[in-house]
Amino acid sequence: CVHGLGHGLQMAVGEVERSVAACSHGPRGAERCQCASGVYMQAQMEGRRATSCDAAPPYATPACWLRHWTTAHEHAFTPSADPCGIASTPLGRAACAFGWAKATMLPWHRRNNEPSASAPTMRTTQGAASFLHYCAVFRPRGGGGATDDRAWRSCLFGAISDLAREKRAGIELLSRQAVDDGAGGAGKWRVLRAACETYFPPDASALGTTGGSGAGQAPLSAAELTSVRALCLDALLSHASFEFYSPCGLKLLTR
Repeated sequence: CVHGLGHGLQMAVGEVERSVAACSHGPRGAERCQCASGVYMQAQMEGRRATSCDAAPPYATPACWLRHWTTAHEHAFTPSADPCGIASTPLGRAACAFGWAKATMLPWHRRNNEPSASAPTMRTTQGAASFLHYCAVFRPRGGGGATDDRAWRSCLFGAISDLAREKRAGIELLSRQAVDDGAGGAGKWRVLRAACETYFPPDASALGTTGGSGAGQAPLSAAELTSVRALCLDALLSHASFEFYSPCGLKLLTR
């Protein structure tokens, strides 16, 4: 609904900056960003694409980058090259990494891994290899525990949260979680937690660190693997739960 409001604002106002500013009245950051996403999408449909999102207000920056990359797929399937050098600040680069991954990771995965028609996308441990490989370009060379690893984590969040809204695997996964909730399944978010353990199993610590953009990087430590699994759950919940609704990953970006 709020996303649709953003479309309507842009159609009525006709100026992206003013329309995005009107979104600032949303009650939560999630709604403000989703409203801005509608504004940028409408502008995109009108043939206007932002070349940089540095001037966007903080609540709208991830949405701006998401729409920027949605219209730039011809440049999006090269995870060995840093696509976000165009951002001028570390926070902007993290928001750019989120938008890039959320707009492009699943199309890239489908193009390069060709899952079978009967198996939902990203169902096996191949998912971990794809996530980690796709985002390796953003991982600090000192490892994921570096002081500012927001771009790397934001990329992972964007890629995984895109899975949650993917029409085949995502809906099937969230439907199984809803059934488990209805049956009184033991443990909160049991199905989604199990999915994250499937995407990032114990041997995932070495995945994504060989070849391409991950070459020469240190494997994930046990602590990093635990942290990535927690991030995975947050990303899936960003589309599965009103309480944790966060289509733009603002909590991660502003920590």
